[in-house]
Amino acid sequence: MNRKIEKEIIRLVDDDEDQRRALRFLLEAAGYEVRDYPSGRDFLVNDEPSVPGCAILDLQMPEMDGLTLLTIMREREYRVPVVFLSAHGDIPSTVEAMKKGSLDFLEKPVDSQKLCQLLSDILKKDRVTRKAGMEPEEAKKLFLKLSPRRQEIAKLISKGLLKREVAERLNINLKTVEAHCQFIYSQLNVHSVVELSSIIAAQNFPRIENEKKNFIAQSSAVRLVVFSER
Repeated sequence: MNRKIEKEIIRLVDDDEDQRRALRFLLEAAGYEVRDYPSGRDFLVNDEPSVPGCAILDLQMPEMDGLTLLTIMREREYRVPVVFLSAHGDIPSTVEAMKKGSLDFLEKPVDSQKLCQLLSDILKKDRVTRKAGMEPEEAKKLFLKLSPRRQEIAKLISKGLLKREVAERLNINLKTVEAHCQFIYSQLNVHSVVELSSIIAAQNFPRIENEKKNFIAQSSAVRLVVFSER
């Protein structure tokens, strides 16, 4: 089904013109508004940071590679989620990008179905985060201010466990769980499990070493997801 997604832009930054053209055709056919840029510098000069959406960056580009561009975006408080296009087996750059805040990787050649599903998931989470009125970094800081027990409860609730199930798993009183949840919701400014799940998922709480091991072990993996702890 073709449907235009309003007020969200998919940015493509890749020096390969054929790649940009192919991805733009694919995404526009799926209903997305797309802007493409041949270099990181062109992107920084001409893009509109205030418009939500997602940025798809090629990892290896001349003059300014994807990692350098991501660093500059973070310094300028550019808030859109970032996905990298990576050559097969580029492990060091993959791990470095994870540390800098990349949400995901897609390996070339890009699988169109995986790309569209990934963008759908990312944009959905980003909408909830923006609706909650909180930037990802702000939400992450607030989450980390929670006690270890409350962080544990928040993660269990975000995975769909009922409060009663959380109480049983942690061997604590149901009323205690309810009190913790009330504090968590207030602290993170959320009003539902859906919002809580998206806030936690969007924060990119990384487990770098585990992801690195998985990436090495699965050298043929197409994508590496670092949305959240599961």
